[in-house]
Amino acid sequence: MVIVVVFIPELMGFYKNSLEVFKFCVNSLITANNGDYAITVVNNGSCPEVHDFISNYPAGGIDTVIHHSYNIGKIDAMIGAARGAREDIITLTDADILFMENWNWSTQE
Repeated sequence: MVIVVVFIPELMGFYKNSLEVFKFCVNSLITANNGDYAITVVNNGSCPEVHDFISNYPAGGIDTVIHHSYNIGKIDAMIGAARGAREDIITLTDADILFMENWNWSTQE
């Protein structure tokens, strides 16, 4: 399982391009997935545009979505999502990571 926590409170100033970066992150994670892992996205109190992007993402890409109405803190958001995981391996990642093709969380043999 891969858990991505996103907090983008607004699309101005420091966060001006954050939604586009987050879109690259999610799309690259889904493209890199060969079916080996589930994807959970945690909206940690982001602005409505981020909420809408996550909520309207096409079926088959994101397995689980968790929405918090306000920012509960990055660690609490990650731990809360990880507690519900049933997989042996959990990857926690930020919302600005680009996943490359053939990325795999498991060890290579």
